[in-house]
Amino acid sequence: MEKYEFNPKDGQTILEPEGKGKGYWIGAPFVYYDEDLKKFFLYVRLRNPRPKVGKVNPQDTRRGYKCQILESDNGINFKVIWETRKHQINARSIEGAALIKIGKKYRIFQSYESPKKVPRWKIKTTIADHPSKFNYEHLEPVDWDLSRIKALSIKDPLIYKFGKKFFLYIDYFRVKKKPFGSTGVLTSLDGKKFKWEGDIFVKHKGTKCEWASLLIRLTGIFQENPNRYIGFFDGTDEREKICDEKAGILEGRTPYKFRIISSDAPKFSSEYGSGSVRYLFALPFKEEIWIYYEYSEKQGEHVLKLYKIKN
Repeated sequence: MEKYEFNPKDGQTILEPEGKGKGYWIGAPFVYYDEDLKKFFLYVRLRNPRPKVGKVNPQDTRRGYKCQILESDNGINFKVIWETRKHQINARSIEGAALIKIGKKYRIFQSYESPKKVPRWKIKTTIADHPSKFNYEHLEPVDWDLSRIKALSIKDPLIYKFGKKFFLYIDYFRVKKKPFGSTGVLTSLDGKKFKWEGDIFVKHKGTKCEWASLLIRLTGIFQENPNRYIGFFDGTDEREKICDEKAGILEGRTPYKFRIISSDAPKFSSEYGSGSVRYLFALPFKEEIWIYYEYSEKQGEHVLKLYKIKN
């Protein structure tokens, strides 16, 4: 497992937020490599600081106020091909998203904070012929058997295809139980209709993690071999650190449940700002694993970095 450990400071900065200092972020990355087009498609969410007084609303440019999809030939130098701002979907904040190509169509699963108290966070989906053509006027609910309780606050989806099944991971909030935030998995044979398969952390042997006892979130996985999956997760045991988590490593024999490797302490943190390193997303590419992640810099802003590991 040591081969997947690295110093996040050594990564290459590929994108920066719109300002310096605490509250400016660019991150929550999801990267899809299209084998047909030989293109990388990167989703990111941009954030500006909260106002000192009052709440954020869909019309302002605070918090997660816009998201982008960027295109690249090499996975390093990206250009923006699509952008949406939160007022276009009536959101207080835009959160993470996941995209995948099914047949000749691209599907995106977008999460955002609703102005309503219930449900507070939502995930909706739409399709397009190309990632540059997603139209958020056509967002619709995901077809799944998710219970009303679990659907109260859901965000930051991940979508993969392992074997013949699609695996959709979502962060959800657990009512009056610790961890309050965890990750569940749903599966599908067609990438459209999903079945709830359970929590990947809760009640599984090897998932006790004191430093992530309040919130634990899967941020990226990949299949190392037919019987081993490697992943990364964010976590915290402090309510004040929910937006500045640190990260760890996990492994599983299947994509349904995992064993936490870094249970004693985070494996990834920054020596700057809040110390946060989060949203580690792993992309197998050629003979390497490319890891994209948010990194807290000297003045507190979160930049997007890339670190390559030989597989």
